Amino acid sequence: MRRHTEAGFGHVVVLAVLVLVFAIVGFAGYKVMQSQNDNNDTTAATQTSAKNQATIDDTPQLKAVDSTLSDVATQIDSSLNTSTLDSDIQALY
Repeated sequence: MRRHTEAGFGHVVVLAVLVLVFAIVGFAGYKVMQSQNDNNDTTAATQTSAKNQATIDDTPQLKAVDSTLSDVATQIDSSLNTSTLDSDIQALY
């Protein structure tokens, strides 16, 4: 009588598992590479748009902007009520 053994089947399973592991690692590497390319594209677009933004190089324009910012700061300072803040802080102690 002849004996049948399945000794070779284990090698096929090991080979299939190795192929699966390599496929998973390859897919993960592909996704990482794609995300780096996307980040590089975004960075390049941001740098290009920053170069295209208007800049103020004229001294009169800078003085006008400074004056406007000073006026806004004065309006904000005058509208603040620090007594309410002080009483809230005292209530914490």
